[in-house]
Amino acid sequence: MKKTLLSIFAISLLLSGCASNDNSSCCWTAEGAVIGAVAGALVGLEAGDEDTESVLIGAGSGALLGGTVGYYMDRQCDDLRDDLGNSGLDVRKDGDDIVLNMPANITFDFNSSEIKPSVYKILSDAADTIDDYDNTSVKVSGHTDATGDVAYNLDLSKRRAISVADFLVRHGVDRSRVSTAGYGEAKPIATNDTAMGRAQNRRVEIRLSTK
Repeated sequence: MKKTLLSIFAISLLLSGCASNDNSSCCWTAEGAVIGAVAGALVGLEAGDEDTESVLIGAGSGALLGGTVGYYMDRQCDDLRDDLGNSGLDVRKDGDDIVLNMPANITFDFNSSEIKPSVYKILSDAADTIDDYDNTSVKVSGHTDATGDVAYNLDLSKRRAISVADFLVRHGVDRSRVSTAGYGEAKPIATNDTAMGRAQNRRVEIRLSTK
């Protein structure tokens, strides 16, 4: 049994060749296969009372399921990056999720929650892709920098999140998949001590997660 588990572990390491911490890469397939293999092996171990065949069957089934989910997320991530091109909006990997980051200076006018017309086409294309991958949930969150009134920033972030979510729904995304949240200045991704950092913090994020 120890040899069997060691073999599964070795295979998992081989499968994880692209499963790095590089968030610039869309590569969930191997990660999903590794996690699925280990989880499936543990289920097989419990069910089969240390029977080697049960463990291997569990590992294989888990790897297949996990790899399929990973491939689904890989494709969605790649398609979104094709949609966005050089728009200034970026797609990154965050754990098991895909995050589409929309900088506020590109998406909105100052202190406004109305989406700029210049973003309509690119966001419409992204909505089409999100609609195609209907096994993911969509959370739209608004964020601001730390300047100005805290309550006003919170309200602005909520309104911006709702504005983007409504745009996605109008362009085909099922409303039942979409949720919104506004965090104001509570979740910065950069320092608020510099103009560049504050610009990074002013954003709307579209987070795609497997259901």
